[in-house]
Amino acid sequence: MKDLVKVLHFMKHEVACAAWAGGPHGVHSQMAYISNITTGTPPQQFQVIFDTNSSDLWVLSVYCPSSSCSFGLSTNLSREAMEYGPYDGILGLAYPSFPTDGTSPVFDNLNNRRVISQPVFAFYLSSCKPHGHMVMFGGVDNSYFHRDLKWIPVIQPRYWQIMMNRVSMNGKIIACYHGCQAIVDTGSSLLIGPTDLVSSIQGHINPSPIRDSEQMMSCNDATNLPPVIFTIHCTDFPVPPKYYIQKISKSLGFSSFQGGTENMVPLETWILGDVFLRAYFSVFDRSKNRIGLAPAA
Repeated sequence: MKDLVKVLHFMKHEVACAAWAGGPHGVHSQMAYISNITTGTPPQQFQVIFDTNSSDLWVLSVYCPSSSCSFGLSTNLSREAMEYGPYDGILGLAYPSFPTDGTSPVFDNLNNRRVISQPVFAFYLSSCKPHGHMVMFGGVDNSYFHRDLKWIPVIQPRYWQIMMNRVSMNGKIIACYHGCQAIVDTGSSLLIGPTDLVSSIQGHINPSPIRDSEQMMSCNDATNLPPVIFTIHCTDFPVPPKYYIQKISKSLGFSSFQGGTENMVPLETWILGDVFLRAYFSVFDRSKNRIGLAPAA
């Protein structure tokens, strides 16, 4: 695709909140934030996820054998979730050291061609409600957050990776006991960490699991849960249960913690996905290699 991808309103672009049932992970595949882009000549429209954990832009191809494919460029899928997700591809917003075959990421093209005034982008990801969700390129709208932004340095200019001091609940450290690292990821729905630590957290959150699943719980049990506090760069970022417990019926919910990062380097790495980002407006500043966080409005 030689043409620069066209995104409506570079300063402020509305993002849709989508939910879907089924999929290989069941209820884990229920939330994504997607947006329309057009690319090519003549323009073709695709629905993509803006993903801070990858750098490439890809969309589906007519040659892709998957049932979820319809047109575009990707000829093979390695992620099962694409079979069930209501989107056509991914627009990566990670650093330029990360893309495939040395290609230039879309955000770098926008910045290099001076389409945007500043090399920053920001996300407002609320719950699925009519007032909407936004991705902003080249600037920040202060009306989408409260108080001042807390700036956190990026420790590895590849992912949007930061240092985290600890994870606590009720004044007790429950993970990241000696400090750890975290990746701020708009392309992940959940809070993901090492499986053994996540299982321990599930025990704190859900001592009476339903259906033999450590994540499934009664909504009544969730009402009195305390916030989980992520301490990052010596600042506390509480995530209340209304964010980390997802309601799937009037009486049933599930914990949004998931294991799986134990093979990442360093050994304890967390992925702070949309569950965290619905609570906090986020600014990604490429000029100073930092992330700004403030309570979402």
